[in-house]
Amino acid sequence: MIELWLWVGLSLVGPWAAGRLRPRIEASLGEAWPEAAWMARAAYGFLLPFAAWVRGAVVGRDLGLQPPWAREMWVAAGAVASVLLVGEWALRRWRLRGGLRTAIGRERSLMDLFDTPRWALYRGAAWVWTGTATWGAVIGCALGAVEIVARGKSPTGSGRSQFLWMVATMLVLAATGNFWLTLAAQAGTLWWARGDQR
Repeated sequence: MIELWLWVGLSLVGPWAAGRLRPRIEASLGEAWPEAAWMARAAYGFLLPFAAWVRGAVVGRDLGLQPPWAREMWVAAGAVASVLLVGEWALRRWRLRGGLRTAIGRERSLMDLFDTPRWALYRGAAWVWTGTATWGAVIGCALGAVEIVARGKSPTGSGRSQFLWMVATMLVLAATGNFWLTLAAQAGTLWWARGDQR
């Protein structure tokens, strides 16, 4: 339990530490900074949850790591695919793509998928602490909000779209209990909100 708190604590302190170190690192890397920033964001998203799982601080089920060959996985995948296809039809039919893009935040990109494993860690850790999936999702959302604030953004101001994206991620993760389907739903939403307005 203490080790799990450590992994979550590292995840929450990460944005604050990165904000303090960024100017020096960016200055020293120069033109290599964009690639280094991309790799750092990917590592921040994946390595801490992966390390917590490998170390046994949290089990795969609590992170939503369902085996892809499980029958329930295929049923849920079919449901997600159906929703994505119907949603795409509706967006085309009523020309709502621009509104969706505004709602989720025009700065959303595939890089936002790097946040999902870390948010799954928050939910999984809270599930372990409380013993219930519902409270796990609620506390996971609260921890996600703390992370957004640690990035220097306000859930009601500059970080509003990021906060809504995180809450939607937690809701999908809570509803499906499956990390892979949550990633698919996020990728599908980004596909829905792609730049063209057809």
